[in-house]
Amino acid sequence: MAEQITNQPHQPVTVLVVDDDQNILKSLTMVLEDEGYRVLQAPDGLVALNILSAQTALLIVLTDHHMPVLDGPGLLRRVLAEPALVSGRAYVYMTAGRGHLSPDVHQLLATLEAPVLYKPFGVDDVLDAIEAAAYRLRSAERTEAS
Repeated sequence: MAEQITNQPHQPVTVLVVDDDQNILKSLTMVLEDEGYRVLQAPDGLVALNILSAQTALLIVLTDHHMPVLDGPGLLRRVLAEPALVSGRAYVYMTAGRGHLSPDVHQLLATLEAPVLYKPFGVDDVLDAIEAAAYRLRSAERTEAS
């Protein structure tokens, strides 16, 4: 599947990593840049909202659950309140709280079709989730262009 994606002309996909842990931000940025993705960073959901509002390119948002200022659920609620922040975006959720997500958060994730990565996760897990999200974005872009 990755070869089909890579061989087709398409708009590049940018990944916005949202996490208050600087080590996680740095590690994920290095891994994703090594795979050829353009990476933006945000330390919390409020900064992420500003970045989301300013971006017009296809964007994958890889966001953490617990953060100061605006946490993951708060970010997703605000995103769903603004349709422009849903279109051309794919969301991937990170949390250390396996089994501790509220029904409300599960509903937000289902609405956005956002998979969950449970910490600690491996590099392959992140890359698989990002590749799947990029595929969904590019498929939606081709569908809209038809």
